[in-house]
Amino acid sequence: AGPRLTVVARAGVGVDAIDVDAATDAGILVLNTPGANTIAATEQTFALMLALARRTTLAAQQLRAGIWDRKGLIGTELYAKTLGIVGLGRIGGSVALRAKAFGMRILAHDPYISAARAGAFDANLVDLDALLEQSDIVTLHVPLTLQTTGMIDAARLAQLRPHAYVINCARGGLIVERDLLAALDAGTIAGAALDVVAVEPPPPDGTGAAHDVARALLGAPANAAVNAPVPDGPEAERIFPFLDVAYRLGRFFPQYTRAATLPRFALVLGGALAEVPPAPLIRAFLSGLLQATTDRRVSVVNAEAIANELGIALDARGDPAESSYAASLRLLAGGTSIAATSVGNFLRWARNSASACGIWFSTSAAAASSRRGSRVEVLICQAYASSAPAVSPALVSSSPSASQPCVRSGLSFTAWRSATIAPSGKPALLRAIPSSKYAAA
Repeated sequence: AGPRLTVVARAGVGVDAIDVDAATDAGILVLNTPGANTIAATEQTFALMLALARRTTLAAQQLRAGIWDRKGLIGTELYAKTLGIVGLGRIGGSVALRAKAFGMRILAHDPYISAARAGAFDANLVDLDALLEQSDIVTLHVPLTLQTTGMIDAARLAQLRPHAYVINCARGGLIVERDLLAALDAGTIAGAALDVVAVEPPPPDGTGAAHDVARALLGAPANAAVNAPVPDGPEAERIFPFLDVAYRLGRFFPQYTRAATLPRFALVLGGALAEVPPAPLIRAFLSGLLQATTDRRVSVVNAEAIANELGIALDARGDPAESSYAASLRLLAGGTSIAATSVGNFLRWARNSASACGIWFSTSAAAASSRRGSRVEVLICQAYASSAPAVSPALVSSSPSASQPCVRSGLSFTAWRSATIAPSGKPALLRAIPSSKYAAA
């Protein structure tokens, strides 16, 4: 094939998509542009580094959720921190030069450079073990080869300090992503920022490690956590969509009730969920609830332990007759009852705003005098609703228009308040209530 092919050029640094050996055998010249993205990759590295250190992403999420908790967003400075650079080539060297401007101490690991070159960047050349053990932030700038594939695995991650951050703006595959997810869940490291992943784009079913890493960084339950497992087989198919439902129930409750103290909770697994083990759903609910009720780092791994320390009581039981849907979760908390179900595949919908909405909440708060005897329907989506939600017609007769924003639980809400269920079983849509006014509505 390609008998006239003379040159193959790559507009970038990496040539891992080109069979260089075969090209060499065929006498074909392989070109790249090694300096083309040096500055861009360097600046992206610092963008991710600063976002981790200053907790920028978490701050934005909390602000959208109406949470003003500055003490949990103090973060840390880059000044006087130790930066470990794995790979001191063009990009690694460019990062080192700019790290000096931040007043950082620089360690470098690169078996192909001399101590003199490292010294030119004011970097101390060390082995990888020493770099991982001494660094506050580790950033990767090496090509993907047989030697570097999976170089940051569980054993390497265990060498890092608990407050350390890992950044990868080089190549997907350098980090074993499931090991990274386990380290984040266990609190072995403080955080990670990935500009690349092993499989690009990530798998369309949403179960890839990249999605799990992203969900873990948000505090949400992951689908394949090693140290917080969920059942396999048929039970897993029923539970997976409701891990997100349980997590969002936890995020929703403190924002909806704004209670001064937390009541005793009961989680009722209705319909097809009645016979599944409740432990994964309990962990998911608590990990959502505690995001807004404590300034400690919370994940599905430690949520139960923190809840026990804080004296939060939660019972769980199955009730096949409880649900109006095929399966649902109902939260009972004091005078408040919140029922939720999953509509379609939530993760799949999150990447396609034209699909059905993901979660439907039906709530009632008899203890709130302003809402006594009423029923409140809250539709929570992850983008602007561009199609009618696929919700049971027995509960819903109308849907928000495309101009009405609805964003996911844990960020902010737009709520649609309905009258008490009519004899037809279909509530009439009354008006949209912005989340900032919801408690007084």
